[in-house]
Amino acid sequence: MKTIYRLLAGCLVVSIAYGAAPTFSAPISAGLRWMPYQNPSLHFALKLPDVWQVQEKDNVVGFTSPVKGNTHGAMGILKSSKKGVSIQEAASKGLGVSVRAAGWTLTNARFGGLPAVKVVSAMKDDPTQKMVQYYVQEGEDLFLIQCIAPVSEWSDYNALFATMIRTFQFSIQ
Repeated sequence: MKTIYRLLAGCLVVSIAYGAAPTFSAPISAGLRWMPYQNPSLHFALKLPDVWQVQEKDNVVGFTSPVKGNTHGAMGILKSSKKGVSIQEAASKGLGVSVRAAGWTLTNARFGGLPAVKVVSAMKDDPTQKMVQYYVQEGEDLFLIQCIAPVSEWSDYNALFATMIRTFQFSIQ
């Protein structure tokens, strides 16, 4: 088994292994079907490609695409245990997670219909991987959402991430 990504590094390692995982031979988005996913304990729902794998643990959910060559994309969602921290403060401090490379950018954004702070960078320990993080406050809860994919494949994965983000809803019961 080979570990591909560490999502939400420093908070919880979600190891996604491959072996029997499905693989892409066509373009990443070719022929995808979208399926609904709900996580009642974290109070969110979204749509994801039906060939993506889901891994859940406590306050973290990880989604990974099939392997294409030796790469794939991933999205991780963490519900932080920190209370009373603004999204701006969390984004500037990285929730205590030191995974950003030099040259990162921070902008205001929207995620799941809520105000968010968006941080774009390469991964500190692997600059061939691009990472986009969203810090979102939903009620009293602070969420960190990470989208990670190879820089060389980012344009393909970005379209998938955009659809997943567009369909994201908080506060499902």
